[in-house]
Formats: sequence, C-alpha cells, structure tokens
Amino acid sequence: MKLIYILALALIMINCASEAKEQKDNSKTENDSISEVDTVNIIVDVDSSVIEKDSIVPPVQMTDSDKKSLKKYLSSAEVKKLDAALNSLNNSEIDSVIINSFLSILQITDSLKYQVIQKSDYEAVDENGDYYPFNLQSELAGLEKSIPGFTNSCVAECTEYDCRFELGPYVQRAKETTGQADDEFFKLLILANGEYMTTAHQFRAWFAQFWDYGGASFLGSNIHFEFLQKSQAFLAKHDINSNLLLSLQQEAFGDVQHGIYMNSSVKASKELNDIINLNVFTPEENDQLKQLMIKMVSKDFFCENCVSQKLQFDCETGNCDFGG
Repeated sequence: MKLIYILALALIMINCASEAKEQKDNSKTENDSISEVDTVNIIVDVDSSVIEKDSIVPPVQMTDSDKKSLKKYLSSAEVKKLDAALNSLNNSEIDSVIINSFLSILQITDSLKYQVIQKSDYEAVDENGDYYPFNLQSELAGLEKSIPGFTNSCVAECTEYDCRFELGPYVQRAKETTGQADDEFFKLLILANGEYMTTAHQFRAWFAQFWDYGGASFLGSNIHFEFLQKSQAFLAKHDINSNLLLSLQQEAFGDVQHGIYMNSSVKASKELNDIINLNVFTPEENDQLKQLMIKMVSKDFFCENCVSQKLQFDCETGNCDFGG
C-alpha cells in the first residue's frame, strides 16, 4: 500500500512538471512572437528613414568594374582621387567641400576625356558593331550610375568622345549642407551653362548655337552682365577656388566680341557699356570693349578680329551667316 502511494505521488509530480514546462514553452513562444513583431516594426521604421534620406542624397560609390574601366585611361592615383571626391560629395555637410569635390570630379573627368581621345582606336569596332565613340559610351556606362549627373556624350558631329554633367543633382545636394556658398556656386554654373555642363569647350547660355561650330551671341539680353556681376560678387564674398568662374568670365569676355549678335546694335551696345562699368576685366580688356562699343554706336560695322570681319545684328530676324 505504501509503495502504491509513492508511485501515485511520483506520477502527480511528473504531470505537474510537464504542465509547467509546457506553459513555459508556450509563454516563450508567445514572447518570441511579440519580440519578432516589435523587431520587424523597428527595422521597417529604420529602413523607411534610410530610404527617405537616400532619395534626397543618393549614395555615390564606384564599383570595382567602374574602377577597372577607368584604369584603362587614368592613373591609379586619379581613380583614388575621384573615389575620394565622390565620398566627400556624398557625406560632407560643408559647402566648400561640396564645391571642391565637384571641381575635382570635373578635373578628373576632363582628364578622362583627354586620355580616351588619345588612346582610342577610331577604326575599332566592339562586339555590338559600334565604332568610336559609341563603343566608349557602353564601356564607361557604369560611371553614369556612380557619378551624379554624369553622362557619356560626343561632340563635333559625334566624331569625338565627351562627357557632360547635369547640374540639377548638385543644386539639390547643396541644399542639404550648411552655408550658402555651394548653392550660389551651382546657380552661377547654371546661369552660364544652362542645365548641362560639359568638360569640353561648349556654347554657353549666352550663345545661340545654329550649327556644330557656330551661331550668334546673345549680347543685349543681359545674360553676360548678370553672370559677370553675380560671379564677381561671389568671388569677393567667398574664399573658394575661383579658377572655373574666372575661366567662364574670360569666355564671356570673348563672346561679347564675337561679332554676330541676336539682338540689335542698340541693345548690344547698352549691355556692353554696363559690362564695362562693372570693372570685372583689366583696363586693357575694358579698352578693347570700349572700342567695340564705339563701332556699334557709330554703325562702323567693319571688324577685323570678328568671326565674319563684319558686325552683324538682329540675327533673330535678319540675314546672318552665323560664322558659316
């Protein structure tokens, strides 16, 4: 009888232990489920914020494939410099760093263009049957994803490789930094170039292109004056690498002397006078502009150094040769 009692007591204890274990397991499973749901919610929230941020500032990073393609034309040091500039562009919050990163990218892609032209076989055909420069556009296509706004292109009736930048992404990037220098800088580039800027010599926003190699100046529409005035104010205000802006100022100086103008002589001479009064250029350069203005006002349209050796006006409605 005593033995039966002991066995019965043992069975009761085993059942209790089993139920306790089952309750504990059920409780753990339930808690794990809650924990998983909470964790998923946290991850989704984090991912959403990252996606939202990335839609404003896309991550910029060259792939190994990009670097391999570039090393065919650039030195390892140049490829590293480009990679560093892209990282700075993507991560810095300082306006001057964004400007200098862009200038480095522009310089290296200009070197890329030069090396491509030097090293390319003009008669080579790739596996798709494309001749230069079209085969290069596929070879370097990855850069269009790695470098903001970058596009492979061609010039001179598409016989020569070129690359260009859409400036919009840089304007957006500038909005996210401290300071206003980068905002002002990229707006100046758009004022001079329009939405796109190429590393090659291009017809700027102050020039009307009518064929691959010629057209007419917009002197008289105040585009030159506005750029020169605002760029000069920028250079006086900010301690920023100014070579690009100074180069564009010199291009504007050359363009006002083009000799073929979309506007009337009255409008062209008025803007030219306003430009002279800005004192952006040297006294010698201003004297050149004054001599041109005298010709415009006096209707002495002979111009030995102009494209057609004769000043032409009202080209929007008149009969101009556009340098052809």
